[in-house]
Amino acid sequence: MMSVLKTIRNFLIFVILFGTFTAFLDYNNMVGGSLPVFCVSKYDEAKHFQSFRGMFYQASRVTKVNDKESLLESSDINFYVLTKQINIPSQFKEKKFEFTLSVTPSSECLNPSVLYFGNDKTKIYTYCLDKIDVVENGKKDKKELLTYLEKDTSIIEDVIQNMNYRGLYRDNLTEVFESSNDFSDNKIKIYKCNNDVKDIYIVPGDVDMQEDFCTYKMDVN
Repeated sequence: MMSVLKTIRNFLIFVILFGTFTAFLDYNNMVGGSLPVFCVSKYDEAKHFQSFRGMFYQASRVTKVNDKESLLESSDINFYVLTKQINIPSQFKEKKFEFTLSVTPSSECLNPSVLYFGNDKTKIYTYCLDKIDVVENGKKDKKELLTYLEKDTSIIEDVIQNMNYRGLYRDNLTEVFESSNDFSDNKIKIYKCNNDVKDIYIVPGDVDMQEDFCTYKMDVN
């Protein structure tokens, strides 16, 4: 009987030591800008939310593009040991770019979608919009969204992360996002294609999918 109790005690001690050690290692991994190792990871592609669960800890982050990116490119990084939150030093978190949108809808919506920005990886279209401006937090002047896209296309993921996910469209492929009144002065929707094309469409909030959305177009060299 004593031998069984001793074995159980030693096993529990081993589990506690192993769980504590792996939590310490993975915390240090994240402090250094690397992803944790001793855990099970789950990724919500629609919300760009990745969670990590170890023996005695859980962590999470919000990605810009996908779960393959570096921790240094992510935001909203959290680490909990049991129920206690442990801070990740801020210098290892991406500085959050805070902004809102100022959108000018078109008076008429007669034309098909217009290529707003395109390169060999990303194509963004607008429909029934005359202008999309970015207003940085704390600044009064506006700059065209296009200006930011030409420098770094990842801003479109920042835009999407600031919007509310409304689920999949009726085709069960296209993701639908809608802005809040706090983020855009005129409500907009984003349709993010997930069929053979991965294009993005920015439209007024009351506009439904159009026939030419998420279709292949030869409009970028």
